[in-house]
Formats: sequence, structure tokens, C-alpha cells
Amino acid sequence: MRQRGARSIAVIIEDISPGGCRVQWPHALNIGDRVWITLPGLQAIPSVVIWTADFKLGCRFEVPLHTAVFNSLAHGASARRDRAT
Repeated sequence: MRQRGARSIAVIIEDISPGGCRVQWPHALNIGDRVWITLPGLQAIPSVVIWTADFKLGCRFEVPLHTAVFNSLAHGASARRDRAT
């Protein structure tokens, strides 16, 4: 994830939906700030911060993920969790 004019920082995505995600973020951001989120196999997704709390952000994707793309990401995450346990 990155802010305008900044380098990307690896973040933990705690929750994701076709319309956005919740991430852990180590810096203060403001509601309305634009960020770019890169997910596995995709280009950076323009997003807007819609809430902040305790080093967590809620981000809304400017263009929601297509259902097939979201399902592919969810399937890949599930497979990674299964291998880790």
C-alpha cells in the first residue's frame, strides 16, 4: 500500500470485500486521503480512506473488484491459510 508520492509499505489486510478492505497501517492518515493498494496478481488499486482507528484503516476501492477477481483472491488466501496450518 502506498500514499501519493511515497514508497509502498507492506501491510496486513485484515478483511477484504469487493468494495474495499481493512488494513493495519503504521502511520496517521485522514479520512478522504487517497492510497493505492496492490493485491496479489493485480495492479495498484486506487482507494480512499473512509475511516481510521488505532492504526487501522478502512479503504473503499474507487472501482469495486469484479466478482471473479474477488473470488480468485479469496480462494488464494484460503489455500495459503490451509498450507500454513
